[in-house]
Amino acid sequence: MTIEGTCSQCNETCATCSDATTCDTCLEGYEVDVETGLCVIVPGGETPVCPANCESCSNETHCDVCEQWFFRIAYDNETAECVKECPTGYG
Repeated sequence: MTIEGTCSQCNETCATCSDATTCDTCLEGYEVDVETGLCVIVPGGETPVCPANCESCSNETHCDVCEQWFFRIAYDNETAECVKECPTGYG
């Protein structure tokens, strides 16, 4: 939550955050970088296998960033994929 009392979404690799650019805890396989406040892949850690057309992900069912020319669609907090075109009902 920000000082103004509005909610701001955490960075996609944060599990919890103080604001949109400061992670407090990270998703599995990531750790907080003390210099940037963002989550980075754990050195020597295993990078998760991402869904198709996904550039980076939290796990095998949740894409955080899609490859160029693909659109990210989140179905819930645990499932997000990359699609070539937005389905009906999405803009």
